[in-house]
Amino acid sequence: MKDINIITPPDKLFNDAVQVLLVFPTKELKDAIQDHLVNIEDDVNIYCYEEDVFSEDDIDWLLTVFKMSDITIIDLDNIKPYVQDLLSYMIAKPKTFWLTKGENRVYNKLSINRVNDFEFLSNLGGNFETK
Repeated sequence: MKDINIITPPDKLFNDAVQVLLVFPTKELKDAIQDHLVNIEDDVNIYCYEEDVFSEDDIDWLLTVFKMSDITIIDLDNIKPYVQDLLSYMIAKPKTFWLTKGENRVYNKLSINRVNDFEFLSNLGGNFETK
């Protein structure tokens, strides 16, 4: 049986599970991701960053977990201003998938990984290749 671990700052879990980072996810995003992860055979660590109050330690945690993650999913419509400066760096990486209801975002030039659904999550685990 697989384990799905939900991890929030300042914690980190070091195991062989697939690492997924969610940055400011909405409830709908969390539900959609959960629906796609139920059929994965591997253990999954879901790091969830949705802090309302900024702490200096948050940036270190976020960057460390981002580096550890196999996939990062960012909801651009819910980003807090203090994280805005990290977005270009994160979105430029091939493991980052992002979504927004807005159009003509500059991030379209940095990454083609804009998503509207999470069907690609069904391939996580043994068959998933990180870039």
